[in-house]
Amino acid sequence: MKLYIKLVLISMILVSCIAHKSSSNIQKINYRIINGTAINFTDVSLFSDRLGNLNAYDTIGFNTVFYNSLKHDPLLYCKYENTNYGRYLMLPNKQNAKVTYIIDSIQNKIVYIGTIIE
Repeated sequence: MKLYIKLVLISMILVSCIAHKSSSNIQKINYRIINGTAINFTDVSLFSDRLGNLNAYDTIGFNTVFYNSLKHDPLLYCKYENTNYGRYLMLPNKQNAKVTYIIDSIQNKIVYIGTIIE
């Protein structure tokens, strides 16, 4: 009887290990960035992709990322006057969403970003 219980427990553990789902969801996101300020940003990156510079009142057109939480950061990084800025972004809760991130301002060394999800 004890052997039977051990075998059942071992088989349950094996099944749970094999059937375990990955902890990351891959999500297709179409995004763009709008600079709504008079500031020229350098070294802009989003979702771990380097996008280059973003001039005042300029837009980086729609890009697509297959977001994977194990590979990508939901952060917008940018640099202005030798200061690095970073901000966590809100992710859409549906597949193939179009998201616009708008850099609104910098105040007290914090970058403020608006989000529009279509």
